[in-house]
Amino acid sequence: MIMLKKPLLYAATLLALTFACVDSKHPLSEVEHSQPVEELVGLWLNQAGPAVEYVHVGQAGGAFPAGLMRVIICRHEENSVLQRPGRLFMFATILNGEHFLNIAAIKEENFECIEKKGWKAELIEGYLLAKYQLQGDELLVWPLNPDSKLELIASGKIAGTVDKEKNVSLITAPTAELIKLFTSAEGKELFVKEPIRYKKVAGQ
Repeated sequence: MIMLKKPLLYAATLLALTFACVDSKHPLSEVEHSQPVEELVGLWLNQAGPAVEYVHVGQAGGAFPAGLMRVIICRHEENSVLQRPGRLFMFATILNGEHFLNIAAIKEENFECIEKKGWKAELIEGYLLAKYQLQGDELLVWPLNPDSKLELIASGKIAGTVDKEKNVSLITAPTAELIKLFTSAEGKELFVKEPIRYKKVAGQ
């Protein structure tokens, strides 16, 4: 089971998600087929509790695929401690009019290699999958519900691995099967009910 100790993108914020288990070995689409989402570019704020989290989103640029976005996450704790910034790459997929994020799980040493040499799919450990929606200057993000994902795999409805002792699971089905799942009625119930909420404070 893939669990990364270094920052990748579960609790109430994206920074918490960067330490979560990987959802899927494969993305919902190839990054080369992803289109830039200009509405996501900018500075986003989450202040659901005493801590404050800022998320900077921009195009990866350079020789990276056009749809790839670079994300930097800064979190100020209640005790005035500034956590080490989290960083990640992600790209969007649209399925039947619904919008999803493929958040790449990358080990720290591989992250440096990608920054220097460009995007290499073989260096990606897997992906965190989330549904998102833009409502004016608000960004809503629904991560996969880990319990629902585990039950789906355990029931044999989609290929994957399960570690019940650690309560973690990984979908190993190829992209085509992921698309079939995520566009089904059952797939729509895989996400958490309450979204992570971000407000845009700067950007387009």
